Amino acid sequence: TLRDEREGVGWGRPIIVNTSTITRCLSFALIALQETVVQNHSSVNSILKWSE
Repeated sequence: TLRDEREGVGWGRPIIVNTSTITRCLSFALIALQETVVQNHSSVNSILKWSE
């Protein structure tokens, strides 16, 4: 998907935005998963609120 965007669009701003957004979401997800193990459902609710 990212490779397709690079080949089709080139090194444009949308790719940079998408990559940074994906990285940010993955980082948040990893932290949230660790919290879920400790705090169980409370962090799941925070994820749902954050995604809205």
